[in-house]
Amino acid sequence: MSYDLGNLGRASRMLNEALELFKSEQRRLEQQYSGDTGRTDHAGSPSQTLRGARDLVTGMRESLDSIALHVGYVSLGLSELAEGTRERAHNQRLFLSGVDRMARPLGEATLRGLQVLRELDDVFDGVASKVDSAVAAQQATYPPTDWVAYSKEEKRKMREEKAGWV
Repeated sequence: MSYDLGNLGRASRMLNEALELFKSEQRRLEQQYSGDTGRTDHAGSPSQTLRGARDLVTGMRESLDSIALHVGYVSLGLSELAEGTRERAHNQRLFLSGVDRMARPLGEATLRGLQVLRELDDVFDGVASKVDSAVAAQQATYPPTDWVAYSKEEKRKMREEKAGWV
């Protein structure tokens, strides 16, 4: 099995760049909403927007950790273990979680971070279209107001992804 460590290195540097942008956005939002003690939990509310920003930061860290583990196994010649970490290292769901919770318009640092991620479509297949969808959304969509419809839509998306349509 051959591994493209150069490409994973480039991806890691770009993920780290996006992480720094998302961390700065998280700090900005924490300051912006510091006096907002209301606990409204609808999509786009201050509490959901902050949670979304935190989820983006956590997702970036998890993605970087996954790639580092994968590269470590490859570098040590542990091919069997490396193969087991390959899918996790390439799972873009980890780092896009959170955007759907955030109020619109998205902040400048979030948009810049998402643009960095969009450029990684060659490593994380389909991430460009997911970023485009997130940026095009006119409002936050999570948590949904209609859980039944949301569950049906998520199941449909998963079937399409498995079938290779997305």
